[in-house]
Amino acid sequence: MHLYRPLKTYLLPIITLLLMTACGGGGSSTGTTAAEQAHKALQSYIQNPTAGAPTRETYIEAGATPSDMQGVDIAMLNTYVRTLSSEDVDTAQEVELLVAAYSNNHPPQAYAGEDTSIVQGVSQQLHCQGSDTDGNETLSYAWYQGSRLLSSTASYTVPATLTPGAYAYTCKVTDDYLRLAADDVKQELVK
Repeated sequence: MHLYRPLKTYLLPIITLLLMTACGGGGSSTGTTAAEQAHKALQSYIQNPTAGAPTRETYIEAGATPSDMQGVDIAMLNTYVRTLSSEDVDTAQEVELLVAAYSNNHPPQAYAGEDTSIVQGVSQQLHCQGSDTDGNETLSYAWYQGSRLLSSTASYTVPATLTPGAYAYTCKVTDDYLRLAADDVKQELVK
């Protein structure tokens, strides 16, 4: 009779607590799964520019399949993910679909035209043609001379005031997934 009281008072609550912990019950667990941590890491990266960049393993733990992650440029994927909202990566299914769509996306194609010679004092219009082999994305255009941005459109007018010489221009075409294609055109400006 005296032995029952200590068993009931001390051992029974300990055994109950051990069973609840082992079964994942009790509702007071503060631990998070690797998947939850991965989703939080992705959301933090989207919301905070100084947060650490997600790794390949982060995407896999968040729901991406290892096969979809093969060959993916993780830096470019992270750049694309930065354009999303944190609600776009809060479930395993969303992350899986996002990475599958990104990995199956093909870069656009760019064509800047043929190299030409032009006469000094005459302006010339350059036009970049882009195409999306996936067929359903919006393309963005930009013209550069070296690293200097000249235009954020498909067309650029070469000024008539340039001095004679050789000039090189690059047209860059970007798709919805920030995949990039570029083509160069050279112009010889003569008197």
